[in-house]
Amino acid sequence: MDDLMKARTVRFKKANPLLASGFAQLPRVVIRAGKRISPMAKITFATLLDYAWQDGFCFPAQERLARDIGTNEKSIRKYLSELQDLQMIEVKKKGRGMHNIYIINDDAPVLKLVQKELEQEQKAQARVSDLPS
Repeated sequence: MDDLMKARTVRFKKANPLLASGFAQLPRVVIRAGKRISPMAKITFATLLDYAWQDGFCFPAQERLARDIGTNEKSIRKYLSELQDLQMIEVKKKGRGMHNIYIINDDAPVLKLVQKELEQEQKAQARVSDLPS
């Protein structure tokens, strides 16, 4: 099993300190959601995922999120609100002066819709490739 895991590991040819510090992945359904999710809400979602995967939980301050993304707290609140409206995250408020807890919802209706569209697209492509040349 250990050998199998090593064989599947992606490695960099040269150790780059910028890449070695980690990176976040964004699910395909989020990337392919088009205009259903604004570009900045997607980046905010990716940043929340980065924190969640890094520590197993996620409660960065809005100030921290704004600094990470390069925007302001008012904009972060807008993007978080959009993600909440889309049911992609749930925000648990802990009280004044305390960081919120962000719960990622991988079962959000918008994500299910995009997944269904991707599956239909794949089926259509498969039918085209099955046609005789």
